[in-house]
Amino acid sequence: MQLHEAFELKEMYAVDQANRAIQTAGWQLLAVIPGGNGAIYVLGKRKLKQAPEQDEGVFQTHVPS
Repeated sequence: MQLHEAFELKEMYAVDQANRAIQTAGWQLLAVIPGGNGAIYVLGKRKLKQAPEQDEGVFQTHVPS
């Protein structure tokens, strides 16, 4: 995933916090940038795909009378 593809972003300031988010919460590492007190880890998530509604794409086979 690239930065422009992320739906949600967050910054982590400690490597152990960034690793935990990547390993347990589904975040992906997008960038490591220099910060005032060390590295800043930029993490991202894609937008979740929503399930289509039940009737979407289905033709009505029975016409109520």
